[in-house]
Amino acid sequence: SILDVFGGKMFTSKTQGLRRRNRPPLIRPKRGVNKLLTRFNVFLSLAIAGNGFFFLGQRWGQGDVEIIVGEGDTKSVLTVYGAHSEEGNKFVIEDESAFQLNQSKSKMVINEDAKAINIENASGDTSDRSALDRCSFRRYPSDRYYDLGTPLVEQPSFLSDALYIRGEIPTVLNPPIKDSDHQAPVKVCVDTSEWEDVSDTARWPFTDGHNPSVMSLAANPALLLKDDEKEKSSVADRVRLNPESVAPIADLYGGQSKLEHMYIGLSVMGNGQCSWKMSAEKIEEYNFSTLKEAPTKRSMILILDKSLEKIGQTTIFLELDAKFGTRRGSLNAKPLSDGSGYERSIVELDDIRLFFYKGAIWVLYRNGPKFGYEDQLQNRLHFESITQDNGSKSFGAYIKASETVKVCCGRNMALISEDPISGDDTLKALTWVDPVTVAEVDLSMLPANTASNTAQKLRRLTEYQSNDQGHMKNDDSGQHVTEQNRRRLGAIKSHIHGTNGYMIPLHSTGELLGIAHFHRPEKRDTSDYALHGHHYTHALFTIGKKESDSDGYELKRISNEFLFRSIFSPTEEIDGDIIQFASGLDLVGSDKHGKLLISYGINDCEGAAFFLDMQVVQDLLLDIGDANEVVDLMEIANK
Repeated sequence: SILDVFGGKMFTSKTQGLRRRNRPPLIRPKRGVNKLLTRFNVFLSLAIAGNGFFFLGQRWGQGDVEIIVGEGDTKSVLTVYGAHSEEGNKFVIEDESAFQLNQSKSKMVINEDAKAINIENASGDTSDRSALDRCSFRRYPSDRYYDLGTPLVEQPSFLSDALYIRGEIPTVLNPPIKDSDHQAPVKVCVDTSEWEDVSDTARWPFTDGHNPSVMSLAANPALLLKDDEKEKSSVADRVRLNPESVAPIADLYGGQSKLEHMYIGLSVMGNGQCSWKMSAEKIEEYNFSTLKEAPTKRSMILILDKSLEKIGQTTIFLELDAKFGTRRGSLNAKPLSDGSGYERSIVELDDIRLFFYKGAIWVLYRNGPKFGYEDQLQNRLHFESITQDNGSKSFGAYIKASETVKVCCGRNMALISEDPISGDDTLKALTWVDPVTVAEVDLSMLPANTASNTAQKLRRLTEYQSNDQGHMKNDDSGQHVTEQNRRRLGAIKSHIHGTNGYMIPLHSTGELLGIAHFHRPEKRDTSDYALHGHHYTHALFTIGKKESDSDGYELKRISNEFLFRSIFSPTEEIDGDIIQFASGLDLVGSDKHGKLLISYGINDCEGAAFFLDMQVVQDLLLDIGDANEVVDLMEIANK
């Protein structure tokens, strides 16, 4: 038995094994006996039944403690990561987020030179290895981290010779905060047992879901966490989410009042890069899946509580009430034989993101095989209550093929569904960040109630385009469109890309807030780092109406570049992952006193989310001065 007295906090029992609730470290790990000790002491008391004996060893090089109890088939191993010993059986924990209870048939190898006890599996049998907590974060080999601690001059040339916003080297956006680490990321957890054999509980799934998009289920999240009545009154009549559109979720989880403090998320299941370029030995060392192909390609809806812990999930289905696709392999409408409706199937929704429009939740995504890879698609999400044969209740989610809107052209757009000043709800899309290019989405063929539409054709985005006179003109299809500055082909521009799917209204300034990213090098060629892009950085930015043109938008403010904190790091330095992609952005409370919710993918393998105080965000957003576009701010960093 093991007794843990850890800052007054006890272990929580889970079906997958003994674990501590997933919370990141309260301070940055420091290794070495002579370093300043942290606030937590752990007294480990072990009682051993039967014959056996006790060995204590420390892996000094890794900063971990391994306690080996018993021998042979009765041996148990307690591994405490990020710890060092003082004397006797007293330990100082420097990373409280990772505890693993191992029980294995092992033999001990005592390495006197390294002052360590190493454990080797004697039988190779994995059936009795300890269960992983699959809602905790993974560890990766050192080459999957950005290595921010290395001087820029020693970094690869695609980093050392690159241009950065204002010439500033990227930093970590959410470093640990002593005593109150509210900026710590939480794993966006998905149960993969429906489509994947997870019987080996000591091994990670193929992926844990990547590039999540998480947003509030509150009818008007701007009213939450407010302490300024004047601000509150200015947005009190604006309803972002109609409770009726999510009634099945509300009925299942305690009513609309409960949903006000809950969140909805998306996660992509498919060809991730968890074990990219890993050797067989590394796969075993990190307990990654041995599968070569994704066991499924689907998108998941997740329901999260106020702490961002998952309490429900379901797969998004496609209702085939019309043709779905424009290429070979598209799906035709499939009415049910009894005439009661249409067949539903699981379909790939890649790069999926959430946004809101007309009180409903919509998704923005790609489906390359059926629509090509240049266009994005959008559909309204529908929810329904489901009663199982045993009487238990759940919810379902689906989109309708007849409601598919084709949005041309690009792959990293963000939707604008509310003007922060006028409240105008004309749906627009930010198609490019540099130069700022905003387009109106043509929904004229959608009926007021999209749920009743069953015979709808695909519609293309109506883009504001510029000609020499700056007047109205027709696009290539002959359709009459309004103009703004179309992205200039051949013009000098930066390599910044949009990331989130929904531009957040900032009512106090009249701006729209988004998040964008770079990856270096710009080319997304396959490399030892990743299948596509790698060494991602992000930047927060705002756009707003032009003073000279009420219909036009321009860049207002932008932060310097940053990464999100990795829970684990191969060195003592705070670091980030080489692949991070922020698909989700939302504001809970006011844009002065509220919190920004950021959700992002890690290494195309897992997802995370965290809150950031809006006061911090406002300080990060810097005026662009005399610049007009992002490209005007790009400079070589001081090495």
